[in-house]
Amino acid sequence: MRIIRLRFFLILSMFALLISLVACSDRTGYSISIKQAKCEFSECYLDLDIRYSGRERPEILITVDRIPVDAMDGIRTEEPKYSFKLDSPGSHRIYVTLVKGKRFLTSPVSTDILVDTRIPETPSIIWKLSGGKLSIHLATQGDISYTAFRIVFDSGIEKISAFPFFEIDIEKGRDYIIQGYTMRGANSSEPGILDFLLDEDEAPKINTFIESPYSGGPVTLTLEDDWDRSDRLLVDASTERSGIRFLYDGQRLIPESPLPQGEDTLVVKVTDSSGNSTKHQESFNIIKRTSENLPELYIEEGAVRNAKWTAQDGTTVLQKFSGGEWTVISNHNQDERTATIPRDSLSVEGDLYRLLVKSPSEIMLPSMPVFAKESFFKRFSTEVISSLLGMDALLVGGNDYRLFGNVVVRENSIMKVESGSTLTISRGNTLLVSGVLDLEGRKDRIALNPGGSYGTLEVSTNGILIARNVDFNKTRIVVKNASVIAMDGCTLGAGLEIRGTRTVQLYNCEIVGDILLENVMDLYIHSSRSASGKFVLSNSLSSTLSRSTIENDTVEIKNSRVSFFLGGVSSQHFKIYQLSRVSMTGLEISSEKLEVLEASSLSLEDIYGDGKFLLSVRTLSRASLDEKLAGKLDLEADEKSVIAIY
Repeated sequence: MRIIRLRFFLILSMFALLISLVACSDRTGYSISIKQAKCEFSECYLDLDIRYSGRERPEILITVDRIPVDAMDGIRTEEPKYSFKLDSPGSHRIYVTLVKGKRFLTSPVSTDILVDTRIPETPSIIWKLSGGKLSIHLATQGDISYTAFRIVFDSGIEKISAFPFFEIDIEKGRDYIIQGYTMRGANSSEPGILDFLLDEDEAPKINTFIESPYSGGPVTLTLEDDWDRSDRLLVDASTERSGIRFLYDGQRLIPESPLPQGEDTLVVKVTDSSGNSTKHQESFNIIKRTSENLPELYIEEGAVRNAKWTAQDGTTVLQKFSGGEWTVISNHNQDERTATIPRDSLSVEGDLYRLLVKSPSEIMLPSMPVFAKESFFKRFSTEVISSLLGMDALLVGGNDYRLFGNVVVRENSIMKVESGSTLTISRGNTLLVSGVLDLEGRKDRIALNPGGSYGTLEVSTNGILIARNVDFNKTRIVVKNASVIAMDGCTLGAGLEIRGTRTVQLYNCEIVGDILLENVMDLYIHSSRSASGKFVLSNSLSSTLSRSTIENDTVEIKNSRVSFFLGGVSSQHFKIYQLSRVSMTGLEISSEKLEVLEASSLSLEDIYGDGKFLLSVRTLSRASLDEKLAGKLDLEADEKSVIAIY
């Protein structure tokens, strides 16, 4: 009997479980979510996503500020996009549930909506006239969010925007009535009205920006006029003391010839099409003296990366090389000597940093770059190296290394050589740098190929070379489309060939042999000396030669912008051509012939020397020099060129 009752109980339990499984299966396949819920004034909108099994579509139950008690407690609809009114302002919680008959098919899901029944505010119309266009701003005082802004002008012309800013073309001398509205859904404010006659014509407004220190480059000029565009304004600009005129290219004032150092005043006169004119004067001091000393940057690695630098007279800019450009990390005043580098300026591949110092009394060249990377170096102390295995390599100081075969410093890797080391590249082979080669010889000089001319050091696409106190001896150095080449205190006995580099810095270097610098965006040569062979500089956007001596047999500058400060040039033939712009200040020049050709320009200031040379200016070119120097030179110019004497 007990066995029969037990079996009967088990059958009932299984039957009850089966019934519950059937009931759950009625609920499977149903879901509801809220894609969007919003209110415009008191009109509210729901956009729902429902999913269900079978052919019969369930109904949607909507309740406000309460969880439904049963399937009839609220608004029922079959539409997933549903609108309804809520007249009570404030925040409300909306619940939606799938139902069928009297049953709930899903649990309620909810979201909050805000009902704002405030009437849209009448805007104030703020306007500005510039270049024959009227700019309008529909300004409001409250915190109401609007869906649109609308203006009506000129007998019914209408413009609607999601933003309260408009721009319309207008005519001088006409009477305009402008109406401005704020919109919230279908609700509109009362109009703000502007009624005015545009018949006045004011004089242009002028604003100039002269960088500090100023070495005589382009001056930023911004112009504004009520009726004329800036390209229709007549601009007349010159310096008061030297009388040098400026050309206006639509954004900048560019001096026709280099400005002499010292104090002067820029005078700008701007006239509009109606004859109204404005005159602006700004004094400046042109600095054409480079500092003998350079800023020094140190990077400390640890839990955080810190930058430290030596004291300088001026503000300091900390830069990072990123994406082929030097970008600003931070600016610091004269009293600051350290900075923590933010995390967004750190990368696992390593980072290159440098300093710029803006001094009020001198032009200061950038610091030597410093490369920082948190890395587990593979330490090499063996004599022969045939491969770096694509890893970051550290060549321990004081050892002699022979690079056998073609050794590659791959992209995103670094080869660092400590002080006192000696490297020999086997004859006919190449040390190819696509990553970073850091030769650190400050404590004890590093020698590359000390036995004579053997292999080649090649820095290729996006590669970086940093060399401090390195004797390259007779090593052939070839650079092709690199990122940064920086040398300090180095000797080069086989010349230097660079074709395509973002930045080249040669400080305190001795270079013997041919020098070819082509397609270098920024070139800095400081306290260096070059001798014998050719010195060719072409296609450089900006080159500064500071306190350096160029003693090559011939010097050629082609399609480049070059400034020489102090130092000297000694060559048999000096040629400037193909749209080059060259200025020389405080130089000792010794040359048999100096040619300026093919729409190029040359400025000579405070030039001195023992001998007399020929200055030849031809083919649409220009040279400017002071009258004292003019009396010491042989001058020659064709009928289409100019030698200006001041």
